[in-house]
Amino acid sequence: MMSKYTIFIFAIVLIMSAASAAVFASSKQYSGGITVAHSNDMAPLSFSGLDNSAKGIIPDFWRKWSEKTGIPVTFRLVKWERSLEMVASGEADVHGGLFLTEDRRPLLDFSDPFMPMRTYLFAIKGAQISNVSDLGSYRVGVLNKGAAHEFMAREHSEVTLKTYDSARDVTQALVAHEISAVVMDYPTVLYLSGTLGAVREIIPVHPVYSEMLRAGIARGNDKLMAVVEKGLAQMDDELRESIKARWFIESTPTVSPLVLTLGLSAVGLLICFSLYLYVSFRKGKGA
Repeated sequence: MMSKYTIFIFAIVLIMSAASAAVFASSKQYSGGITVAHSNDMAPLSFSGLDNSAKGIIPDFWRKWSEKTGIPVTFRLVKWERSLEMVASGEADVHGGLFLTEDRRPLLDFSDPFMPMRTYLFAIKGAQISNVSDLGSYRVGVLNKGAAHEFMAREHSEVTLKTYDSARDVTQALVAHEISAVVMDYPTVLYLSGTLGAVREIIPVHPVYSEMLRAGIARGNDKLMAVVEKGLAQMDDELRESIKARWFIESTPTVSPLVLTLGLSAVGLLICFSLYLYVSFRKGKGA
């Protein structure tokens, strides 16, 4: 007669075997491939190249996921809001990477987190902005239906927000002085400010929050979620960071360009003054 302990172990083995069989069956169901949706204009996260191929951190991440699982991946890069709609409606299988927010919970299920991302406050050079609390008299740009849009509307309703359809549109509006600040993903604004030749004009002011990117799937599709999670589990932190580092080197701005410029100017003046005193002393000593 089997002991209670033996029966318990046997039950656990049966449950684990059933779960493994379910994941295997799900993987077989999607062996023909999945469609991953994301933004077509959110470099370096994701964007369409000159040849219309999917480029950036998110496409590279899912290509590696494809290698690990053996499941082909096709990308659909569109406007940000449209990418959310496509996954919720089933036009695309997976959203390649987004934050879990309250507004998105009714539409999508979310995977375990797979990559950290910071959201930052950026201001146009000359604006008297040092924190979110200074935004009351300024117009602030956000990506329509982006997590920052939801966060700012909920947590800082006193701020006047202007929404844009793409990250590039937000950044261009800041350069054109249509708005005075933006709240958006840190890598994206830095990347776009470089491509727009506006690195000196767009100032990273203050972190707003940090979150983790997750895959998004239409509500209730547990089979697909099991397949996605199985692939994510095969990608360790080192691999994930190496993918991110191909496109963006994480750094934290500790000194604003204005303060840095003033500091370097002061050092320069001090050096010039020291040279003047030295020359004057030598002349006086020679006389």
